[in-house]
Amino acid sequence: MPVDRYEFGGLLFSVVFEFSKIQRYLSNNAGLYSGQPRVLTILKDNEGCTLSELSQLCGIGMPSLSVSVRNMEKNGLIYKQTDENGNWMQNLYLTKSGWEKAMIFHEQIDQFYKEFLDSLDEDGAEQLNENLLRMKEYFREFNLARE
Repeated sequence: MPVDRYEFGGLLFSVVFEFSKIQRYLSNNAGLYSGQPRVLTILKDNEGCTLSELSQLCGIGMPSLSVSVRNMEKNGLIYKQTDENGNWMQNLYLTKSGWEKAMIFHEQIDQFYKEFLDSLDEDGAEQLNENLLRMKEYFREFNLARE
């Protein structure tokens, strides 16, 4: 049975919307605001990167990211290191609290994914994974063609 493109589009938007609600809920449980887990995750894997590098890695514009970083610094989640003269460098690092909150978020979301995948049979989980990877690649190629 062919998939109607309007039904598919509606389903995709619904999935994204519902997932964003789950992400907000899990962020709140970890003591984070929406969007902070992405920054913390990327920073965890790229400690010492600059704000500009973080912006590219997160896909968030510099003005929005600057505000988020400033708020995350105030909340003790990340910090900028000083050089030997005491001048602030633009390299960003996670604090112990930032690391812990990122890990709480990841444990929760990993549990969510595990429960969902466990609800599928092995073939269904494999097909879902393959199709999501194809969709991601298609979206990436579409976006690259427009840059």
